[in-house]
This record gives sequence, structure tokens and C-alpha cells, in this order.
Amino acid sequence: MDFPAIQKSMGQQVRTAFNRWGTNGVEVRFVGPDQIDILGRVLEHTAERTQMSEVSPGQLAYYKRLVEQFGPQNAFLPVALLHCRNYLAQIGDERAQIEAKVADLVARRGALEAEGKALGKKQRNQLKELEERLAVLARREEETRTVQASHGDEVVLAASLFVRSPNELLYLVSGAYAEFTSYYGIYLIHRAMFEWAAEHNVTYYNFYGISGDFSQSATDAGVLHFKRQFIGNVEEFVGTYDLPIRPRLAKALKALD
Repeated sequence: MDFPAIQKSMGQQVRTAFNRWGTNGVEVRFVGPDQIDILGRVLEHTAERTQMSEVSPGQLAYYKRLVEQFGPQNAFLPVALLHCRNYLAQIGDERAQIEAKVADLVARRGALEAEGKALGKKQRNQLKELEERLAVLARREEETRTVQASHGDEVVLAASLFVRSPNELLYLVSGAYAEFTSYYGIYLIHRAMFEWAAEHNVTYYNFYGISGDFSQSATDAGVLHFKRQFIGNVEEFVGTYDLPIRPRLAKALKALD
């Protein structure tokens, strides 16, 4: 599938988030293994608020070595960053454009009312939508100024580790800061990676494992809900590997030495 087809195939929440690309001050930056601590801090926060197991220093060192050995074409560390100053500028530009349209409609309404007429239904609906958008922008501006005051101009929202094999892109590990979910950081990481996968003719985008418990009481119910939004297939593999996933990756790393 090309990227437009991929996006069209997904759930509404994902499509909405993907459409925020370039409009909400968020950048997806690919960092090197020397910045693995960014992922480590995000995973530490995620473990504190979920049932995800804690990531030990040894495990983080393992991830760093994996990225070093696999190289930048086969292992990826995307980080979603909010640039508060940029987003506030975007909000200001959009507000100015909307306010000009509102002023024009209000002036038209006044002129019509002076003649004993009323603004048409289409224009009334447009004015209502524009005013509602101004209210949204005001909330987003207030939220972003609060984030900027507390965390600075560049704020980490989420981070992930992906590994590529010849036919597959594996979403190995990931985390996000709960307080910044409204900026869609983790979704925009996936947008960047889906675009990359489409450009490089990757056959499978693997969201990795789930427990197999599909009830609301499952330990990974939240994770399952997130992954289901992408409308993929659940595949169950019967039988066992000779080695589980991490030892197999370790074996691959050893072979590269």
C-alpha cells in the first residue's frame, strides 16, 4: 500500500491524528544511539503509570547496542518533539486569518440586518464554525503556554524503537508522556514510520505482541485498544520459536560482531 491508502484504511482517531502533521508544532526527529537516554526516560515514565515492566540500565544498554550494530538503515529511534514557540506562531497565524473572515461575515450580517434581511444559513453555519475554531485555538494556546512555562520551548512527547528486517518493520518498544497526549506525539511517530515503510516497500508493519486476552480486564487492554485503532490483523502463531524475540536479537547482534 502507498501512504494515502494506508491512512485511509485506519480508524478515525488515527486519521485525525495523522492530519495534525505540520500543524501543531510537533516534529518527529530521528536520533542516534548516543541519545538512547531520551527513550529510557520516556519508558521509565510509561512504566510508572502502566503495567509495563521497568526498563533496567542493562536493557537500555542492550537497545543502544542493537541500534549501533543494526545501523541507521535498520534500527530507528524516532522522538516526537513539541516546539512551543513554533506552535504558538501557527496558532497566531491561523487566528488572524479566521478573525478576518469573522469580521467580514459580521459586517455582512450587520448590513443585511439594516435592510431587514438575515444572513443566509450557509454563512451563519460558517460563522459558527469559525467562532468555535477560535475557541479551540484559545484553549490550545493557553495549554501550550502552560507547557512552555513548565518545560521550556522544546518538549519530548514520545519516543520509540523500531527494527527493520527485509520484509518487516517491527515496533519493538515505545512510550509517551501522559500529560502531553493532546499533541498526538506517538501517533505522529507512527505516521513518520508508516511513510518510511511505504517508501521502502516494507510488506509488514508489525505492532509486536499482545497478550491474547481481548477482555477489558486484560493487563494490556490499553495497549490493545491503541493498536486496534490502526485496523490491522491479529495473527496468532502456533508453536514455539527455538529462542524468544530478545535472545534471537541478541544472537543476531553477536553474529554482527
